[in-house]
Amino acid sequence: MKSSRRRPSRLRTAAPIALVAALSLTVAGCASSSSSSGSGGKTKIAALISGTNVPYLATYADAMKTEAKKEGVQLTVYSADFDASKQAQQFSQAISAKPSVIVVAAVDATSVVPSLLKAKQANIPVVASNTGVEASGQKYTAGFTGPNDTLEGAEAAKLMVDAIGTTGKIAIVEGALGTTAQINRTKGFTDQLKKSAPGIQVLDKQTGAWDKDKSRTAAANFLTRFGGNLDAIFAEDDTMASGVAQAVSDAGEQGQVKVVGLGGSQQGFDGVKDKSIFGTIIQSPVQDGKLAVQAAVKVAKGDKIPAQQYLKPITVTSDNVSKYQPEW
Repeated sequence: MKSSRRRPSRLRTAAPIALVAALSLTVAGCASSSSSSGSGGKTKIAALISGTNVPYLATYADAMKTEAKKEGVQLTVYSADFDASKQAQQFSQAISAKPSVIVVAAVDATSVVPSLLKAKQANIPVVASNTGVEASGQKYTAGFTGPNDTLEGAEAAKLMVDAIGTTGKIAIVEGALGTTAQINRTKGFTDQLKKSAPGIQVLDKQTGAWDKDKSRTAAANFLTRFGGNLDAIFAEDDTMASGVAQAVSDAGEQGQVKVVGLGGSQQGFDGVKDKSIFGTIIQSPVQDGKLAVQAAVKVAKGDKIPAQQYLKPITVTSDNVSKYQPEW
């Protein structure tokens, strides 16, 4: 059993282990030539992304464009800037354009359902990607491609146990509230802790909204409130983890308060290398974007796709970080 830390000076040892604006961007390989080839029998895909103003989703969108060029299809990308009402308007706009298929990375898993129904009524198939949709809307989609957020959360919980052991006090910086990534990563993480380390207590949760600065502020709040009792912080995305790590450093607690991330970004890898982040879980935005377009092309041809096509998460720590390269 490990007692709670009361002084910043206490040392701990742990075994090391291993998402543009309101307008849309149209591409068919390159943006400048795609609109001129709009009709003429070319498969048209509308991709409604929750927001391309964060590194992961920017890379995800780029991967979709690259795959669209490879597949010889026309791709129109819309970014909702994490505004569910804006995404609903873009959904209506996309439906009016009558694409072959719509791909949606939903801002909100529940509020997107009426738009899915509208697409169904317009006989336009929808592939859910990156972030899933609420259960009642799944019957309006052809399938889902992207991360298994529940599994990733569970893998992060295992990483947390590696970082601090089976007892301790932690906090969570969550992603944008209402997204399936936030909901399911939290669920997977906390459920796994209950099973494998019930002695770890979650003191509080705050959203960092996939933003580094907001996450730094949230972590600073945790550190002020809980002081020497806080053993670690889990951030549900590496962009946020880098902000958390900065707050920990600002408080003079690096090495004392462990940081666990998720995503496998350049920032995450850098943190693992300099030991400001204990470890992270790789989620490939390139594979995420490619899978979405590949699934949409199959659906456009009338083929069925699996209900779920998941990315494979990979745990990265200082032990194996040299074996992998970040994609975002």
